[in-house]
Amino acid sequence: MTRSTLDRAVRVNLAYGLTNNLVLRAGSLVLGIVLARLLAPVDFGVFAIALTVQAVLVNITDLGLTAYLVREGSEIRERAPTVLSMGLLAGGCAAGAMWALAPVLANAMGGPEATSAVRVMALTLVLTGLSSPPAAILQHEFRQSRQLLADMTGFVVNVATVIPMVLAGLGAMSLAWSRVAAQLVAVIMLCLMSGYRPKPGFNLPMARNALRFGLPVGGANLLSWALLNTDYVLVGRFLGPTALGFYVMAFNIASWPTSALAQGLRAVALPAFSRLDRAGADPPVRRRVVANTAALTLGTTVPIGAAIIVLAGPIIHVVYGSRWDPAAGPLAVLGLFGIIRPLFDLWATYLTARGRTVSVLMVQVAWIAALIPALLVGIHLDGTTGAGWAHVAVAVLVVTPAYLVALRRDCIRPGPVLRRMSVPLGTGIVAAAVGAAVATRPWNEWWIVLGGGLAVTASYAALTLPWLRGVLRDLRRGPEEPPLTNLMMPTREQELADDL
Repeated sequence: MTRSTLDRAVRVNLAYGLTNNLVLRAGSLVLGIVLARLLAPVDFGVFAIALTVQAVLVNITDLGLTAYLVREGSEIRERAPTVLSMGLLAGGCAAGAMWALAPVLANAMGGPEATSAVRVMALTLVLTGLSSPPAAILQHEFRQSRQLLADMTGFVVNVATVIPMVLAGLGAMSLAWSRVAAQLVAVIMLCLMSGYRPKPGFNLPMARNALRFGLPVGGANLLSWALLNTDYVLVGRFLGPTALGFYVMAFNIASWPTSALAQGLRAVALPAFSRLDRAGADPPVRRRVVANTAALTLGTTVPIGAAIIVLAGPIIHVVYGSRWDPAAGPLAVLGLFGIIRPLFDLWATYLTARGRTVSVLMVQVAWIAALIPALLVGIHLDGTTGAGWAHVAVAVLVVTPAYLVALRRDCIRPGPVLRRMSVPLGTGIVAAAVGAAVATRPWNEWWIVLGGGLAVTASYAALTLPWLRGVLRDLRRGPEEPPLTNLMMPTREQELADDL
């Protein structure tokens, strides 16, 4: 694939990836609002317990196999039968363990009533093993339009099943069964869209290569999901399912920047970074690409996060109703984490594409080692809001420096990356101040949400659009062109200063 063809494929599929996430997250937002009006906070807490157990085990079953197939490029279909067999074996074993241990796991998280939901969610682990090959094929071949169709079909099935079951009084079980139905249909669609027919097989050398590459990735993914679910475990354990329901609502809203935009970038980033690596791109090109994609990711998450932070209370009250007001405190804090977290996903994706999976794993180890005691202290001092502050503190003080060190070992200097990110961060602070000024007005809360959101968006766009055009222009230029030092690449003197 030539550079121009790759550039076009990245741009087209980035558009599809972003559209996919925007449409699905907008639909999920509307569905979440409806369900919040129909279900009690404790139902969300019970489902969160089941989803937490499933999220941890699903990363064990993946074993980094999807990333392995994407990275293998043209040999992806040849290696798919071995990967399918490995995924089904891991998924089946994990599903059996989850089913058998459901009472113990639910009790350990402070919600014994979640046992049935945990057992239902165990079915999704087998489906995860089936989905790895077709999902990897679509990613590698930049066919995000077909991924969009598969995801949309699954979402429609989710809506069509969950609402009738909620109205029938099934509570948290309606969320679990609808998730299983949606994933089953999505897997079928992935197979149809990719032209892949599940056919197990096994090749020992391929399996060894897959595990050699995938185990560190799987371990890092497992730790990553453990990181993002340890707070659910501790909040449920020490504060109970109802408080967990409020916290889950806050965390989900705070994750809008990641869910709506950044995941679309990541879906295209892995195959793009992998092809850049196979093309033998030299360090200056890789530095420019990493810094620009990090800045672009941050540029998309900052305005959403800024609006969430300054409008947390009105958003909760207007959108979800007064009984969800306790979620406003943790939401305002978790909005900061929602801004930062997509950067970690992007940097982990780059390091994975470069084959530096052990570095990703080490960052995750440092992250969880710092987060667990921070969460215990935060929950003790300030409940669910304290848990949010624990995430922010660890992300800024531990995870960001750890990733910058890992990138530096791959010749990506921190200085240019941080300079690139300073513009969206600085303009985001100004936009948040404008939104906060609107939030203090003695208006109806509907007008505060609308006016504040518009104020944040307009002020951020006015300050950032010239910079954004420069980032996109710098991403489009070829590696043979001279660097734009005022936009991205440092001068030699700046590089020497960074080294010092």
